[in-house]
Formats: sequence, C-alpha cells, structure tokens
Amino acid sequence: MSKKRLKFAKITLFSILSIVLIFTSIPVANADFIFKLEGGVRRANIPQQYTVQNIVNDLGEEYGFMNLPEDIFIDKKGFIYICDTGNNRIIVLNPDCTVKNVITEIYDIPSEEVDPRYKDQPTTFNQPSGIYVDEYGDMFIADTMNERILHIEPDGKCIEMFWDPESQLLYSIVSEFKPTKLYVNNTGYIYLIKRHDLMSLDADNEFRGLTASGVVDFSITQLFARLFYTKTQRDKMFKPAPPAFTNFIIHDDGLIYATTLDQKRGEIKRINWVGENTYPQKKYGLQARTIDTIRDPYFVDVAVDQAGIIYALEKYNGYIYRYDPEGNILGVFGGIGDVKGRFKEPSSMAVDSYGNVYVLDKTANNLQVLQPTGFTLKVTAAVEMYQQGLYEESFDLWKEVLDVAGNYYVAHKGIAKAYYKKGLWIEAMDAYEKAGDAAGYSTAFNEYRHEIFRNNFVLVILCGIAIIVVVVWILSRLNWFSEDVVDYY
Repeated sequence: MSKKRLKFAKITLFSILSIVLIFTSIPVANADFIFKLEGGVRRANIPQQYTVQNIVNDLGEEYGFMNLPEDIFIDKKGFIYICDTGNNRIIVLNPDCTVKNVITEIYDIPSEEVDPRYKDQPTTFNQPSGIYVDEYGDMFIADTMNERILHIEPDGKCIEMFWDPESQLLYSIVSEFKPTKLYVNNTGYIYLIKRHDLMSLDADNEFRGLTASGVVDFSITQLFARLFYTKTQRDKMFKPAPPAFTNFIIHDDGLIYATTLDQKRGEIKRINWVGENTYPQKKYGLQARTIDTIRDPYFVDVAVDQAGIIYALEKYNGYIYRYDPEGNILGVFGGIGDVKGRFKEPSSMAVDSYGNVYVLDKTANNLQVLQPTGFTLKVTAAVEMYQQGLYEESFDLWKEVLDVAGNYYVAHKGIAKAYYKKGLWIEAMDAYEKAGDAAGYSTAFNEYRHEIFRNNFVLVILCGIAIIVVVVWILSRLNWFSEDVVDYY
C-alpha cells in the first residue's frame, strides 16, 4: 500500500471514530438533573429517575391512533381515561394499557321537560378536553365546543348535563361557556376552568363562586384612566385579568393543586378550603431557550402522588418537575425529543398508586408510561417518612440516596431537617452547609445559640453581673482620676 493511501485510510478511520464518539456522548432520555435558582441556575446531574415501561401508540385496527389528546385521568382501580380530543371520543384503557372501551356518543339524554336546554342536544362529543371519573365509574366530561359538561355512565348513558350558570356575579366574565379541565370534590361540587378562572357549580347547576382568583397587579395607568376617563371610555378600556389557571386537580387531602401563569407569585399553587395558596410563593421551573427566543415556563398539568410529592408538566421544555410538599425541587426528567422518555408536545399527565407517571403527547399522539427507578423510590420513601414524622427512618434513606448520588443536595437538606427535628443543631448546621441552604443553617444556628443560653443561664447571668461590676468600677476610677487631674491644675 502506498504512503498516500495509508495516510488516507488513517484519516478516514480517525474521522469515523470521532463521529462515533461525538454521537455516543450526546445525552438521551435519562439526562435527569436537579437545579438551584439562588444566584443563577445551577444544574447537577443525578441518576435516572424513570424508565419507559410502555408506549401506547396504535390502538389496533378498530380504533386506530389518537388525535390531539388533551386530558388523562386514572381512577382508583387503575383504569385509564383519555380525552381523544381530535377524534371526538373518550378512550378507556385497562391497567395494562389495552383498550377496554371507546365512547363516541351518548344516549338516553333526559327530555326537555326536565330542562328546556336538553332539547336538540347533540349525541356526539365536540372536542372534549377534560375528564373526571368518580368511584362508581361515572364520567364527568368537559365537552368544550358543545359548551356543556356531561355526566354519563360507563357505557355512555347520559345522566345529566351542566351548562353556563346564571348569576349576576358572572356578568363580568366572558359569556362563552367552553369548559376545559374539571374535577368533582367529595361534596359533589364541580370545579372547572372557564377562561382564566377556576369556578364551581353545585349539583343543581348553580354558580357557587370563583376559587382563589389571582391577584391583579396595581397599574398607575389604569388608576389615572379611571379618574379622568368618561364612563363610556372606561367601559371600552381593557380590563386587566388575573393570571390564568391552566390545569388543576383535587387531591385526596381535599386541597386543590393548580398550575397557573402567575410568574410573580408562583406557577404552582396548593389552595385550601378558604381559597388561600399554602404552597411557597416563588419561581418554579426553568425558561425554555432557543437561538432566538426565551420563554417562561408554561405548566400544562399537575399531579400528586400518595407521598404528597407534586409533579408539574411543562410544555416548552417538555420537562416534568418533582417537588416535595414544602416546595423543594426533587428532580427534573423528560424533555423535548423523539426518543423514548421525551415528548414532542406534552398535554396532560397522571400518576397512579404505584408512582408510575402517564404522559399524553398531543403531537406524537401517544401515551408514555414511565416507571420509577430504585433511586426515585428511595427519594419518595424518604420524603413520605419525613412528612409522617419518621425522622430516623427518613435519615437512613437519605444516607442511602447519598451513597448513590453524592451531589444530590436535597438529601443533605433532608438529613439536615432530620437532625433539626431531633435537636442536633451542630449536625443540622453541617448538613445545611453541605446542602447550600443558608436559611436552614441560620435557623439551626439560632436554635443552637438559644440552647447554649438555656443550658448556661446561671453562668450567663453571673458573667453579666461581673461585666456590669467591672464597668462600674472602671467608670468610677475614671471619674476619680478626672477629679484629681482637675484639682492638680
């Protein structure tokens, strides 16, 4: 072989090896991470949190593919309900993700004698985008473009319908009734998102109020306009609206967990029975950055597991965020892409009793089922034990987590909180320092300082008295010395 050919072969081989190394180094679906926002975003890679257990794509020859699915719900028995919005149907899957039933129309609609609005009601769906299923298998469906809420039996028999309620309190809200997401609480009230508001109806279709409407920020322009404009001009003014709700659920604890567009007071909210947000008011999620755009997080769904851990699904990055009940980030997974474990345009999410995460993709028209890894199960168990007051058990689990991921600062924080609950202030301070939690360190230090004072109270008092005596003696000597000086001169 000539020297020229040998050189060419070496260059070709080197190029091929370089390409292989580059492509094999590209992170794929298991590029999970955790981040801190203090002082700018700082990321740290962590072990893979979920693996893809199943992908539901083709439903078979009879039912074909989903089309723009918008909502998913999992009942207590593990059955999966999907609003197949683009196909105007409801899909019911067995726990193993095989098809159980597909509902394309309803029957036995009540007569107009019950309510005149039942007259000429369509028997088919029109872009249904929200579903809730009760303990009996009855479905409540937000039949969006038909401007109604349906209550039907598992086979499609219509029990009742709900429409836009008549109330003077709703005059300020847009007249179109196009419900999207909905849920039913244990008292039978239907909660739904209408435009940007979260409102509720009772079983008689009566308006029961708006829930936790967001705060409209003060505007000096609006103030001056209201002072100097005429009534006609004021009526034509744009009326500022509070940040919109994008999705919500009502958890077993009776609290409403919601995602909003509230960038100032927190995109994730936990609303109690009096309408107050009890979740930390701070920035959640990460901005989506491309070459020419920067977008704030847009959360499209929320779920809560049995440990009280909150899952928030974000649209632009395709990430799923896990937060503990105190608002601490536990991990981020998912992302935008064509590989397993990533999504094109995620639209809805649910978590079953085993901690499996189900994600609908309205562009890929599929459902991905993600199963937690051993790392995630340890983290979840540690959070749950801490919330139950089992601090020693949670301490041991956090130690196991650190054995796997030494840079997982949440474990250090969990250990610090366990030490704090046991009154071990020095150990808590050390763990908070490793977690980079200045506020936690300060709190533990204050407790440590108070403990020293309590344990040495008598000594502190005696030292205080001694200091006072010394100061008085010094002042008296200075006074005596000054008088002698004056007499001398």
